[in-house]
Amino acid sequence: MSLPIRRVQNEIINLLDKEVEVYTTYGKKYSGKVQAIEPDKLSIVLSNVKDDAGNFFSLLVLNGVVVGEIKLVAPYHDLKELADKLEKYFPRLVNYDSVSKVIIVADKVRVLADGTVEGSGPIADKVRAICSEFFKK
Repeated sequence: MSLPIRRVQNEIINLLDKEVEVYTTYGKKYSGKVQAIEPDKLSIVLSNVKDDAGNFFSLLVLNGVVVGEIKLVAPYHDLKELADKLEKYFPRLVNYDSVSKVIIVADKVRVLADGTVEGSGPIADKVRAICSEFFKK
């Protein structure tokens, strides 16, 4: 499998547990939380769904054939930009993995795409403070 295809599939899989808007090929819009998604065919399962007519559904399954667009509702944060910012505080100690969307600081602290900081100690505390400010934007 080529790298570009793998990246697309990773991005689609990263939609799990996120709030999205799904636009169908027949003109309907659904908003909800992604419970499951099939990356190759774009079949998607949403929970706590609201449609464009104001109807609510606890669960909705859409066949990928009718999925026209999927839009992430949450704000976009460029992790590369965050990695560059962390690099200013921790020179030569920051590694950013663009495929898995993880920043590693000093081989001890991990920053996940959702802003979660894993680790403890003074370095982790400083990383948390920087991330907190970054994700407020």
